[in-house]
Amino acid sequence: MKKTNLFQLNILTLIIICLFTSCFSNKKIASFQQINQNSEEKIKYINEIYLIENSDLLQILLGNIDEQSQNQINTLNINGTYKIDNQGMIDFPFIGKIKVIGISKDSLKNKIEELLVENKIAKKPLATIKILNFHVTILGEVNKPGMVNLTDEQITLPELLGLSGDLTVFAKRKNILLIREQNGIRTYKRFSLNDSIMFDSYYFNLRNRDIIYVEPNGIKAFNASQSRSILGFTTGVLTLVVLIMGFTR
Repeated sequence: MKKTNLFQLNILTLIIICLFTSCFSNKKIASFQQINQNSEEKIKYINEIYLIENSDLLQILLGNIDEQSQNQINTLNINGTYKIDNQGMIDFPFIGKIKVIGISKDSLKNKIEELLVENKIAKKPLATIKILNFHVTILGEVNKPGMVNLTDEQITLPELLGLSGDLTVFAKRKNILLIREQNGIRTYKRFSLNDSIMFDSYYFNLRNRDIIYVEPNGIKAFNASQSRSILGFTTGVLTLVVLIMGFTR
């Protein structure tokens, strides 16, 4: 009789545990669900030209200039970094103030090279320009949230998800938030990872200082708000089971 009661109590405990764990199951954890198997589509390349903004930190390195001029530039700016002032300008050696905001890196490169020639600093200078503070941030229900610094100044949404360790099982894949600041305007747009719109260039090709926020689903929200209650209830049930087992011995 005692073995039968013990077996029944073990079954009851197992049922209780299964009921609680089933409450947190979620079958809708796959992304890219609208992509048909063995399908293909033509990629629409959009050549988006990035325009320099006030918050950019520029690195400008010069080549094809004489050693004396190079030494003087290194004395004035040893690492070649330039912070843009409130007027959208940088102070460049031998040239002075140059307006950089609102133009592309190629335009700035050509402008610097032309000015160096005009000022007889070099005959055929070569300027290389990089944005040192190019980064994107991913927050919320991913395994490794945080800021990602990029040296090549480009990253796609799937690449960012990969660097963040992918979404957790508690992520709401149908309500991803993209926060983008451009030309003094901050925009908020939501999209679904299960919709083909995520392959649109606006969402797919991320830009400098973009923020991706992955919202938690209802299960995670319930878990956060009810965790103490569930823990207390579970502890009470297990205590009751132990007491019953003690009386039936």
